[in-house]
Amino acid sequence: MMHLHWPRLLLLLAVLCYLPTSYGLPTAGAKGDIVYYELNVTATSSSPDCSSYTDPHTIMINGQMPAPTITVIKGQRVHILVRNTLPLSSKPHPMVQSLGGGNTNAVTIHYHGIRQHGSNQADGVPFLTQDPILPGGHFLYDFVFDTPGTYFYHAHVGLQERSLFGPIVVYESEKVIPGSSPLLTLDGNGGPDLTYHDERTVVLSEWFHKSRFAMESYFLGGNFTIIPEAESVLVNGQTIHNTSSLVSPCRGYNVINVEKGKTYRIRVIGASTFRTFGFGIAGHRLRIIEIDGGLVEPYDIDHLEVSAGQRYSVLVTMDQPDGKDYAIGTNRLWAEGVDNASNGWAVLRYHDNQSKTQRKSPPLLTLPHREPHLPKKSMPYWIWDKLEPLGKQPDMIAMLPKPDRTIILNNKNAPLGGMPGTERFYINDVTFMDPESTLLAQVLDGSRRQSPLSIQQLKHGYDPYLGTYPLAHMEVVDIVIQNTRPRDKPCRSHPWHTHGHSHYLIAQGPGAYDEAQHGHIRNIPRPILKDTTLIYPEGGPSLNETKNASPQEFFKCGWGKIRLIADNPGMWAMHCHNAPHMFMGMMIVLEESPELIPGFIRRP
Repeated sequence: MMHLHWPRLLLLLAVLCYLPTSYGLPTAGAKGDIVYYELNVTATSSSPDCSSYTDPHTIMINGQMPAPTITVIKGQRVHILVRNTLPLSSKPHPMVQSLGGGNTNAVTIHYHGIRQHGSNQADGVPFLTQDPILPGGHFLYDFVFDTPGTYFYHAHVGLQERSLFGPIVVYESEKVIPGSSPLLTLDGNGGPDLTYHDERTVVLSEWFHKSRFAMESYFLGGNFTIIPEAESVLVNGQTIHNTSSLVSPCRGYNVINVEKGKTYRIRVIGASTFRTFGFGIAGHRLRIIEIDGGLVEPYDIDHLEVSAGQRYSVLVTMDQPDGKDYAIGTNRLWAEGVDNASNGWAVLRYHDNQSKTQRKSPPLLTLPHREPHLPKKSMPYWIWDKLEPLGKQPDMIAMLPKPDRTIILNNKNAPLGGMPGTERFYINDVTFMDPESTLLAQVLDGSRRQSPLSIQQLKHGYDPYLGTYPLAHMEVVDIVIQNTRPRDKPCRSHPWHTHGHSHYLIAQGPGAYDEAQHGHIRNIPRPILKDTTLIYPEGGPSLNETKNASPQEFFKCGWGKIRLIADNPGMWAMHCHNAPHMFMGMMIVLEESPELIPGFIRRP
């Protein structure tokens, strides 16, 4: 998610290359065949929450929000042709441009959670892995889906992802695709506690009553004060903002139809822009079986903690009285000073086979009286120390007593250059800015500069000559993410996402991380593999204790330690998936084995 400079857009327009356009609607083939998708980026008028606010330029795929689901089988190669049909970008306000970004209709698409092993060029991060797709242009993403699970795709320029997102489902094999068998299992061979009859998908997102351009200008401009809350929380692209003032046309609440007595795999996708949400279904327990594409030992719970970028699969058995509706609800978590109530609702509706053939129901405008059990308060560390990988055998990498190297990321937010109202996020005192040219292209054409520093000479892992965090091939790296806060603001949560790699959360704690004191701690007994980890705001001095401190002083307030193995040469983003935070600089680049990249990338 980058902010683009206006003069560079004009230069890119002059060098657009045109790819073949003979791609139709999504098609599927046998494992090993190429699967084709065509995604048309459109600007559509939309009011998904039945309110008086309509965004006339909502960026979507094929006019849909959520965008169409991409479904493939593990091992299949895809050709995804993305066409940018948006109008030319509007010139940004000079103040915004001078501060490092601007409003643009250039796009890229990131396939969130897909490792892109050997296909760094398809990761969809502007100026890291590709030039952005300008209005009128198109780009072919060519890669292999190598890991089954629940994923999603979204825009990675500016705040476009607030409306441009869609599910990805990767099946282990043909025999676990719904409809292929009366009873399905995770991998075709699971035990009775991992069987189900069908599946459904739930996508959580946020809807702001303010245009994307206005929000981008506000975040990068000179009048920033606080990140606003979304006016509505959408479930599968719809909700009701205020039931006492409906504006037509109104689609009402999303209805998910199920049959009594059956068990469903419900895939929950956190496509939110900003907040972490609690998620639950009235009268039903949730059995967690997958997180971020990784299978876990079944764990029963009444609600989920869904951060931006996080995904789950839960098994839900329809064991309540037939013919009734049950509320699906959300509430805000880690929202200090904000009402945690949410209008993100949907309905689980029991029906029988006969009702399937009945005429389409009118929009649902009221909710069932019974509500789900949602957390009344945010819970530090949630249940991460209780979850285990399926089979209860963690990867050997996760259990190593020591890594090859530890990188520490100290994050903070402060005015840009000391100018009030120009807030930025910094990692080790560096706020992320777009490279002058695409980093992967520099490596492939031989123009990438060489650093005079060795990895061992880098402070906190950062190379100031490259502007990246270099990784050596196959090294095991622990990354400590340290939350901080200024003297007069509360500590915030940050859901960190790694591109190109899944990782293990191996330890977490309150206050300040100290290598000598905490380096040996492993308080996650059996780490699971995932790609998004929430760093909790926990510990450190209180606001009352720091109110008289220097404005230049920051206080450490919670940390998490993740581990990955550098087995995928490429230029990889790592960032907070709170989109405004990332847009305002909370991002780094892992420059992994650049000398191996030219021979490692899979060519057409």
